Amino acid sequence: MNKKLYLIIIMLLIAGTFDLTAQTEHERYGCKYVKSKMKLRGFTEAELKYAEDLEFRSDTFDIINYRINVDVTDFSGKKIQAGAILIFLQGCQI
Repeated sequence: MNKKLYLIIIMLLIAGTFDLTAQTEHERYGCKYVKSKMKLRGFTEAELKYAEDLEFRSDTFDIINYRINVDVTDFSGKKIQAGAILIFLQGCQI
């Protein structure tokens, strides 16, 4: 029998003897077990106020105009030159 084929058969037999499951269903201290036993507390008034303030804050901006200039003509020098002009209006913040 060819040595490569013999080696492959031996490796498959050895690999078949191992349990190849990543996580067993009866794992007592796995992720699902720990998450099901966690006691979650409610939010405090300060945490609720902070979350409400974050929700109403606006971190948006409107792009009014933009210009992008790119020069890729220097192939032999492997150089790219670029520049950008961006005009925007900032949204309101509290």
